[in-house]
Amino acid sequence: MVGEEPIESEEQFEKQLRNIVNEATKNGVPVEGGWSIRNEDPSLPTLDVEIVVLAERLE
Repeated sequence: MVGEEPIESEEQFEKQLRNIVNEATKNGVPVEGGWSIRNEDPSLPTLDVEIVVLAERLE
């Protein structure tokens, strides 16, 4: 299942984020857009996350 590995590095974060986005896309879940992530834990920051689809370069 996606997201079950602990995230202890930027590399692991990127890998899991890529896996989550790809899995959602394969299942027809729209991933383009923005989300605010508010945490109940005051020690964690409030974040704004945005996903933008980039145009493919044609060579």
